[in-house]
Amino acid sequence: MDSHIVSHDRFWFVVIFFIGFFPASGLAAGFYITEIGTPGSLGTAGAANPTNTFHADSSWTNPAGMTGLDKDVMVAGLQLVVPKIEFDPSVAEGGGVSALYTQYAISIAFNSAAIIPGASDAKFKVENATDWGFQPFVGLTYQLTDEALLGIVYRAESDIDLNGDLNIRNWSLPTPVPGLNEVDISWDNPQWLDVGLRYTFRDTYTVFLNGGWQEWSEFSDNGIEITGGGGDIDTEIDREWDNTWYARIGFAHDLGDQTAYTLGFSYDSSPVNDNHRSFDLPVDAYYKLSAAYMPGRVRVGLIMRSARRC
Repeated sequence: MDSHIVSHDRFWFVVIFFIGFFPASGLAAGFYITEIGTPGSLGTAGAANPTNTFHADSSWTNPAGMTGLDKDVMVAGLQLVVPKIEFDPSVAEGGGVSALYTQYAISIAFNSAAIIPGASDAKFKVENATDWGFQPFVGLTYQLTDEALLGIVYRAESDIDLNGDLNIRNWSLPTPVPGLNEVDISWDNPQWLDVGLRYTFRDTYTVFLNGGWQEWSEFSDNGIEITGGGGDIDTEIDREWDNTWYARIGFAHDLGDQTAYTLGFSYDSSPVNDNHRSFDLPVDAYYKLSAAYMPGRVRVGLIMRSARRC
């Protein structure tokens, strides 16, 4: 998108708006939380996702894993899944489409006193910015041996196009209040490839290995359009993001009587180098430590997690 020329009395507003528009994401490629809200996923830092054949949450983590369920199980959630499963002694395939609902809101305070001593802060708020999107995915599991299972999941790129309201409040500068009142924000969520290996020994110990690649370079271009008041702004921000990779390892011990505990460690590379990292998205490489305890027949996990940027 080509940037329009902005009049002098609006220039400071545009600069401030773009600097503060995107909030801190906290973690590299943080638009996706790879774990889902179940003990087996969170407790292994997501390492068990591609080879999950023991709970209903496999319908999201790798739908081919549903072939391993031997009884009725249930998990609460909201997802559109159109499965395609072929049964084979060693190979299973599955796929579906995820319905993604994105909601964005932000409030930005501007220090008016830096321009006019004693002036109160002006506030800019983006509200009601929402969008529905769809992301197809396919998965495969392959039983290498009685102890080893390979899992592969591919998720396609999805487009996000948010449209919301821009409200300007408490204006105290000696210039007319900008008439801009509508915001359109767009980006592409990345495609990614997820590969995992599960190995079980002595029937009670399981090791999970997981690695993957995400095309965050497609997210790098953020489109922003602000309209209203006859001075529309249409521009694009190139964040200079690169593709990322990650590696995870998890461990599970079945203690019997449906009681188990899990441990996990993961590392994600940074999508941006130090020279191009911005303070509104200060993402970096990071690692996570996770643990979960699942007592008895009640499938409620006690989960501990720690994540740090490198």
